[in-house]
Order: sequence, then structure tokens, then C-alpha cells
Amino acid sequence: MISKEWLRIYKDRTGAKLGTIRLREYGIIRLFPYFAHLKLKKIIEEMYQAALDNLKKRNGQNLARSTKEGVHTTGKMIFKMATRKKFFKDDPTKFAYIKKEQEVIVERNKEELALF
Repeated sequence: MISKEWLRIYKDRTGAKLGTIRLREYGIIRLFPYFAHLKLKKIIEEMYQAALDNLKKRNGQNLARSTKEGVHTTGKMIFKMATRKKFFKDDPTKFAYIKKEQEVIVERNKEELALF
């Protein structure tokens, strides 16, 4: 599996701290369900973007933007290595992005505003 190979190389080459390694492992765990059933060469930009868009916590709530960015960073590193090793012609993470969450505006009536 390319992610395990990447993580081993990442640990050896960067000398990253334990907390950083833990973040990279978390990113792999979050991406794994989306791509585990696919051969690496079958993953395309649209699939990777859909995975980023659908990242959720175990309870179904969205992950925080910074958490999604961390997962995306891990994904970019893994796919960059896979591209260097010629698994891909083009990196599927190249144009991927984290969508901005829509803010929900709650309207208050005059009685509720008086409580503030």
C-alpha cells in the first residue's frame, strides 16, 4: 500500500516529530475509506475532490476546515510521491481545494434580541 510506504519514507527523511506523524496517520485514516477499494491508477481528480468534500467525523458532522486542510496536505504528499514513482501521469490532488463552508445566519426577533 502506497500510503504505508510513503509514511515510512516520510518518517525516515524528515525526522518529523511524533505529533506531526500522528497528524499524517490521521490524514491517511480519513482518506483510506474513499480509496481503499480502488487501484491507485484509477483515482482521478474528481474522486479526490469528492473525498475532500465528503470528509466527516464518525458522528456525521463536518470536520473543521483546518482538519480538512491537514488531511488534504497528507493526501497531496502521498500522491506527489506516487506521481514521482510514475503511478500517475498527472497528480489528482493538483487542483483540489477545500470548499468554504456556508455560514448559517439565524434571524432573531425583537424579544430574543432583548435577552442579549
